[in-house]
Amino acid sequence: MRPSSPKKKKNTLKGKIFGGK
Repeated sequence: MRPSSPKKKKNTLKGKIFGGK
């Protein structure tokens, strides 16, 4: 289990709201 895997999934959702920041 990698902590980067779930973090990337959460970043995609927030990135879309933040404009792919």
